[in-house]
Amino acid sequence: MSSSDRLGVYGFALSGLPQAARLMHRADENWPTLQVERGDLGLARVDVELPLRGDGVLRMQREPLRAGFALPTPVDDAELLHPYLVPAAALAGRWHGRQAFHAGGFVVGDGVWAVVGERETGKSTLLAGLHANGIPVVCDDMLMVSDGVVFPGPRAIDLRAEAARELGLGEPIGLVGARERWRLTLDGEIDALPLRGWVFLEWGERSQLGSLPPAERVSRLLRQRTLQDQGGDPAVLDLVAKPAVVLRRPRRYGSVVEDARLLVHALVQQ
Repeated sequence: MSSSDRLGVYGFALSGLPQAARLMHRADENWPTLQVERGDLGLARVDVELPLRGDGVLRMQREPLRAGFALPTPVDDAELLHPYLVPAAALAGRWHGRQAFHAGGFVVGDGVWAVVGERETGKSTLLAGLHANGIPVVCDDMLMVSDGVVFPGPRAIDLRAEAARELGLGEPIGLVGARERWRLTLDGEIDALPLRGWVFLEWGERSQLGSLPPAERVSRLLRQRTLQDQGGDPAVLDLVAKPAVVLRRPRRYGSVVEDARLLVHALVQQ
């Protein structure tokens, strides 16, 4: 594969997923190559073995960098890229000194704002609302950061059925991983961009923006690391210094697009 043909996500050039090319970005020449395979890697040594949600096993080799997915049922390349690749990319990222968070991201100005929230606080729904407002979305499921720079994830947002129907976005792709998904495919490519700040999501009676003290940011970010077995990570403290806002909004889909406009307007002023 020539350098001009290299495609990838999360700061890795991927090999082994040719049918998912439309969901990837042009890989920088400095991105390491991650070979993705199905089944047993056939290795004399496996550096890490992880169970996957919904059954299955991920086996990783550090050098050369390879990820083998042993899954109970067949999955196509696009499904393997998103969402199955997340733990493999997170582990490969750790080996390369990066930080990975369970978060989304979008572009305002010349940088990325990360969207962070507990489970089912509407991260993907908000990202779909931002997309509907013409805002470039960087990632849906995992935010990969290296030296303050965010690498783009797969060019897709996966929604729950109710959100997809209410917003009129996405196409059903069936049961993938542990749940039914509706996939919104994103147009255009995004370069690696600097992390500008954090958006923490909470439910509230009405849509409003607030602030979050640095100490609270630390605890929330530590909870949202993709890999939770790494103990205290000093690199997280550097990221906490970035600006942060809290977006509180009601649990209704009708306000998502307007909430996205409110958020972007506020961030432009930062």
